[in-house]
Amino acid sequence: MLWKKTTTIILDLLTTLLIVVAVVLLARPTGPLRSILVSWKTDRHTQEVAERSWKDLPSFATVLGREAAAGEIIEVGDYECPFCRSNQAAVDSLIQQKVRVWFVHFPLPIHANARRAALAVLCGEQFGASELLHRQLMTDTAWKSDGGGVRTAVAAGILDTLNFSNCLLSESTEQRLAQNEAIVQQLKVTGTPTFIGRNGVLRGLASTDQLLALTR
Repeated sequence: MLWKKTTTIILDLLTTLLIVVAVVLLARPTGPLRSILVSWKTDRHTQEVAERSWKDLPSFATVLGREAAAGEIIEVGDYECPFCRSNQAAVDSLIQQKVRVWFVHFPLPIHANARRAALAVLCGEQFGASELLHRQLMTDTAWKSDGGGVRTAVAAGILDTLNFSNCLLSESTEQRLAQNEAIVQQLKVTGTPTFIGRNGVLRGLASTDQLLALTR
């Protein structure tokens, strides 16, 4: 009887020791538990900032699916980001299902033409062509050789190329792009694409179903 009791105590102590060792290993700076906790904390911060900023999106972001009303998400993207380009079909499918997408511009420094593309889409808004320009830039590459952006603008139905060109160089357009970049910093987003909805955050490629889940 004493032997059984001693054995039980030893097993309990060993189990406790193993649990403590496992927790210590998992929680160390390079451990998987630490990574999960950091990721969870970052996503929570991102959602909290997004929730506070939602009402301000029309002042700086590009709206895709203007008439949509079934839900809303934010996409942080870059026109030369290969993953953003690959994900455009899923985003279009989302819009077809009446979800509005707020595209927040985050031209990465490693992409030589991304900033110019972002400015073009922002300028396209005053001509009612921002959505068409967005899709053109996401789905072809001819615009990269269009230094002044005039051919790209004309292809999107913008005939007032003088005003479009002036818009590209205007301080107000640069300021609007700076607003996009500022909110990205506040969101603690470092890569593209990143999708933010009221029900979560997805970083990287995402399917239509995964994006829809963010809005529910």
